[in-house]
Amino acid sequence: MITELLIDEVQEAQKYTNFVILIPTLPESYILKNITLKKETNKQRSSIRFEIHSKGKILRIKQFFYDWAIPVITADTNLIRQGKSFEIEGIVGFIGIDYKGNQAASFCRWFTNIELSVIVGTFDEKEILLI
Repeated sequence: MITELLIDEVQEAQKYTNFVILIPTLPESYILKNITLKKETNKQRSSIRFEIHSKGKILRIKQFFYDWAIPVITADTNLIRQGKSFEIEGIVGFIGIDYKGNQAASFCRWFTNIELSVIVGTFDEKEILLI
């Protein structure tokens, strides 16, 4: 059985994960909601998910520990089509389409894999890279 906890503060989740939780600094029009944590156990890997809402648009962020190929290969773990690459502070990520057909991005920092998936509306590339 997978146990999920709904938490109010993302910082509280850090003690239950085996990766660095990365929280974006968001403009005022963006709201962080629906934070869900899976604790690390012997039978399941930890992960955190949350949504970012802005003007009728919603995207979901999932983060988890990923060390299979880093630093040799940066994986686009949630994408079926990469689309194009981007670079933030010397790290390459990808924008494309995820396995559900959603606008998506994948990025990895400090062994934390970050999967972004737009679930309502459309975010332009600049907004996605901001987040």
